[in-house]
Amino acid sequence: MAQAGVRARTTQAAPQRRELQSPKMAPFNRTMLRVALVLVLASLFIYVNRMAAIAGGAKTISRLRTQIAAEEGRRQQLEIQLAERQNLEMIGYEAVSRLGMVRPGSWSVRVVTLPGEAVSGEGQTAYDAAGDSATP
Repeated sequence: MAQAGVRARTTQAAPQRRELQSPKMAPFNRTMLRVALVLVLASLFIYVNRMAAIAGGAKTISRLRTQIAAEEGRRQQLEIQLAERQNLEMIGYEAVSRLGMVRPGSWSVRVVTLPGEAVSGEGQTAYDAAGDSATP
């Protein structure tokens, strides 16, 4: 009899999973699984797309920083050139050496009195290179 009891237990198998689900719930579960799969794939696509956009933005920022550094160096060079061009000694040196100009001496300054001008000392005065008055 002991064997008969064992047989009775083994003949009663556990209910199958299909038997537990109602026939109406199976299509709903498949639909929900598909919706969940679509949402996961869409989320993954959006995530990869955003990461690619961030990587592209980082590359653009890096390129712009390199360009800014180059332009900063060019700006400094232009400031040096501008300072050289505004330096009066440099201008005088270039005029004499490159253009062949001559610095004026006291012999090259003349005082001219125009007709109709009062001689009372209110006339124009020219100065020599040293800054002294060249009027007689």
